[in-house]
Amino acid sequence: MEFRQDLEEGDRKLIMRLALLYQHDRELAAIIEPLLALPPEEFAPMLLQLSREELLALFHKSN
Repeated sequence: MEFRQDLEEGDRKLIMRLALLYQHDRELAAIIEPLLALPPEEFAPMLLQLSREELLALFHKSN
C-alpha cells in the first residue's frame, strides 16, 4: 500500500488501522486506496459519519 508523501504520521496510523479492520471485508478493502487519494479533512468526516453501505455506494459511484 503506497502512502501519499504529504500524509502526517497520525493520518498514516489511522489508515493502517482501517486497513486492518477492512482486510476481512473485500468491498471495504477496495476503497482504502481511493481514501488515500483524498486529503484527511475529506476522508475523516466520511469515515465517522457514513455507514458501510454509504461508503461503498460513494466510492462505487465515483469509479
